[in-house]
Amino acid sequence: MSEVKGMDHRTVYPNRPGRPQVTVEEMLQAFRSKRAEQRARVLRLEIDYELAVLYEALQQGRTEEADACKQRLRNMRLEMMQLEM
Repeated sequence: MSEVKGMDHRTVYPNRPGRPQVTVEEMLQAFRSKRAEQRARVLRLEIDYELAVLYEALQQGRTEEADACKQRLRNMRLEMMQLEM
């Protein structure tokens, strides 16, 4: 058995040669799910806020805070890329 974990989903596939067997029902459920779209909208707002914080930190010369903002933005970027795939 192999397990694939995704955003709030857990799917277990039997170890068979070839592709995993996915039912039509599972496909329809995945297409109907709006969690990724909702998270992407919230994430865009979080990125906008973090960019504003970064701008303010750079303007005031707070380099440690700016570096922390950049790291948070990198993490958010990775999450956004995963949501959009």
